Amino acid sequence: MGVDTHARLRGYVSPDELARYIERRYNIKVGKYIDVRNEGLIKDLGITYSHKVVSGAKEYIKEVGNLCFTLVINGVEETRSLFYLHETIIPIENEEYYLENGLRELNEIDTTFISLGYWASSVEIMRDIVEEYGGWLDENDCDEYPYYYIRKRRKKKKFNF
Repeated sequence: MGVDTHARLRGYVSPDELARYIERRYNIKVGKYIDVRNEGLIKDLGITYSHKVVSGAKEYIKEVGNLCFTLVINGVEETRSLFYLHETIIPIENEEYYLENGLRELNEIDTTFISLGYWASSVEIMRDIVEEYGGWLDENDCDEYPYYYIRKRRKKKKFNF
């Protein structure tokens, strides 16, 4: 089992949007390897109490894959593969743990899950992404510290004179 840095971005962030952000932010190219699966009409799938449906979704759509890139941080070249997952069904998981740690929203709202192997600059990269979109960060999924919330960074207002 590997150690990873996990993030849950608030709402749906498409793989294309995420790739564009990484490309602009780090001035690099990003390879996208995303599989989009339509698992059928939600009403026909027999959704149980252990799942919630994203507001307005009629079909169970699952986008899963990787965004791959190489960047240089502090003079060190890092080749990275960022795992990406978004589903129109929200699995209710670890409910008791989330409630105990003030993370109820993670079982209630639409989020986009991303993960990066925990080494080198993974925490800095993931924190930067979460600050762009808002959401939750778990720096090390194998330690005792849970996700914590990070607000979306404020955009500077542009004034036209």
